[in-house]
Amino acid sequence: MTGIEISEFKNFWNVFNKIDLIQSAPLNIAISRFNYAYERDKLEDKLIDYMIAFEALFYKHGEIGEFRHKLAVRVARLLKQNYDERKKIMKQMIEFYDKRSKIVHGEKVNLSAEFVNMVEDYLRKSIKLFLEQLHTFSHDEIISHLDLE
Repeated sequence: MTGIEISEFKNFWNVFNKIDLIQSAPLNIAISRFNYAYERDKLEDKLIDYMIAFEALFYKHGEIGEFRHKLAVRVARLLKQNYDERKKIMKQMIEFYDKRSKIVHGEKVNLSAEFVNMVEDYLRKSIKLFLEQLHTFSHDEIISHLDLE
């Protein structure tokens, strides 16, 4: 590890240790599911855990409606500022969600490690950004800001 990586890791843990995961149940679920995925051997199981984490992180308590679209838009808005990059992430998130849906409804889906790694990467970045913002905003406020941009 380089000095920069060590410094970034220490900064991450300083932020993480200040978050009350009991008070932030969605973040707690997201982190737990993110970690569970590392214990899974099958790519399908990893994808399901990652998508559960995304849903916990990006939906408000008691929210109803078009989850697939809301998830795609919110993730894109959190991760990117550029319109074209947001459109790309939105399309990818819809693909992730659709493959998850097919799996949980019993259909056979071809997954690659590269595909599942991309889901993991977006989730990791999302969790980090939520951790940073939870010092200023509640979970639902973060989501509201993503909806209002």
